[in-house]
Amino acid sequence: PRLLTLLGARLYFSADDGGTGRELWRSHGAAADTDLVADAHASSGSAPQELTGALGSVFFSADDGLSGRELWRSDGTAAGTFGLGITEPREIVALEDRVLLVGPELQPDSIARPAERLSVRQWESAPDT
Repeated sequence: PRLLTLLGARLYFSADDGGTGRELWRSHGAAADTDLVADAHASSGSAPQELTGALGSVFFSADDGLSGRELWRSDGTAAGTFGLGITEPREIVALEDRVLLVGPELQPDSIARPAERLSVRQWESAPDT
């Protein structure tokens, strides 16, 4: 397992079980309570990176083999795991009720969802304080 991220009572992580390739997994702490969340890239694994818990979800970057590396969101179920259409996020940071991204071609208006309190901004450098 890599990229361990705690969200609520579950631990999320990236792992390769030898069959699906590297994908997103979750666990309550025991082997019997550990399972694959979603197989986003069926032929070789989506290689999740930058796992970040925020807003009751896990945000991460992954490559599904079709769209390239993009931002994904998961509620811990296969049905609730999906790409958000923002390509090449390099860093994902949770800040209070927002998710901040660092990446070359972020389009903040493309996933504005006020009801979900999701705010995405291009963040190139920290302001002087």
